[in-house]
Amino acid sequence: MSDEHLLALKERAATQLMRIPGVTGVGLGGRERAGRPTGEIVLKVFVRRKQPLAELTPGETLPPQFEGIGVDVSELTIAAPEATPAPDDTDPMPPEDPLTPGALATTNIDWDTKRYRPLVGGGRLKADVIGVGRGTLGCLLVHTTDPSKVYALTNYHVLASFVAGQLPVVNVSRVGHPDLTPSPVKNLSAGIGVFAGGGLDTVRDAALVQLDVGTRWRAEIVGIGPVTGLYTVKVEDARRLAYQVRKKGARTRLTGGIVESVNTTVTAKTDGVLTTRNNVMVIMPNPNDKIRAGQTLIFADGGDSGSVVVNDNAEVVALHYGSDEPAPGVTVRKGCALPIDQILKRFQDLEGLPVQLATATKNGQVRVVPKARPTAAPPEPGPAAPGALADR
Repeated sequence: MSDEHLLALKERAATQLMRIPGVTGVGLGGRERAGRPTGEIVLKVFVRRKQPLAELTPGETLPPQFEGIGVDVSELTIAAPEATPAPDDTDPMPPEDPLTPGALATTNIDWDTKRYRPLVGGGRLKADVIGVGRGTLGCLLVHTTDPSKVYALTNYHVLASFVAGQLPVVNVSRVGHPDLTPSPVKNLSAGIGVFAGGGLDTVRDAALVQLDVGTRWRAEIVGIGPVTGLYTVKVEDARRLAYQVRKKGARTRLTGGIVESVNTTVTAKTDGVLTTRNNVMVIMPNPNDKIRAGQTLIFADGGDSGSVVVNDNAEVVALHYGSDEPAPGVTVRKGCALPIDQILKRFQDLEGLPVQLATATKNGQVRVVPKARPTAAPPEPGPAAPGALADR
């Protein structure tokens, strides 16, 4: 069955199954039995907490299949955004394993407050908007026709405060890395650019920051290296529960996981407002032998919003926006991300900003945001055509 037919089937299933109490998501992925993948494509139905069948009422039970496709049950609480307004820069720094990035054992860790110059993906961002928290600069994008326009990609909720009713203003709201320090001298400020567009809806949670002229940057992500392109993760990729991805967040640094489900319909929450998205990628964090009893395995945490998810070929596949909400009994917090191809298309369709990923073929390729080319002056009027009337 093609991805298109599977997606249509999933939509029909989500319409029915999301009505069942406790169901938080319906997507497409691989079946897991006794902790092992079977290689079978199934509907991944997510619930807040798996319970023995005997403890469920008739209205809470799930069917073993839907229209001939098997149903596999997994856990996921409501996916919440992960910008945070209260970083603690005194927390101890966690150990990292850049060769085999796994989920970290604890959320009580240090921010990456390093000032990356030239600018790269993976560092911390802060907007000059009242009430906003701090998030992550995912990667760099370039305008497809105007070389003077280079952008940093992050989540819209990183730059907006819905609780305070404060939203970023295009071409006005400044954004800084790793923070925004007001200064009358531009070179002494951590400002990197200005909000250029974006929004939060049922398809995306994304924003662009247009970099200042003269900014030096590299098409790289900290701990990952040069970005090589983009890739759209397919249902087949998720079938064996072995599609590895990584992200570099400003809060939990470099972590890795596997794609558990794609095209997932989930209930999402932003500042207490519930919305439904149909295109979410659910990521299960990699095992970590440093996890101790009572600790939680995580893919990301508050402050990692805006980081990009990349595959083993250093291709960007998605934009991370949130994770499982912490809850009693939750020992594994999964990541939620939005397909990068849909994010880029949305900038084109809604803001008229044709952008593409900035890529590089090797480490250390430094570029500089150039000045805009001056607009060509209109040609001087030529002599009047024979017989033309003079101006009156």
